[in-house]
Amino acid sequence: MSTENSPLFAVRVEPVVSLLPCPFCGGEARPNTMRTSDKEMIRLNGRDTFHGVNCVMCGADTRGLLGSATPEQAAERWNRRAS
Repeated sequence: MSTENSPLFAVRVEPVVSLLPCPFCGGEARPNTMRTSDKEMIRLNGRDTFHGVNCVMCGADTRGLLGSATPEQAAERWNRRAS
């Protein structure tokens, strides 16, 4: 099955900002980009690309339902820690 025919597929991206380890398990964090061809999602959100960061060990992520608008915003959200 080709990922380009599915409505949502992931693209591996290089980090633009240094990412802290996972706050839950200490695992490695990796940025990711999701692109969609779902016309309704694009219409509702005004974009077809969503950025996030996820832990390769436990799967924690920042994507939520819609992700971040930029890789920098996703990294900021990932690196934010409770005080």
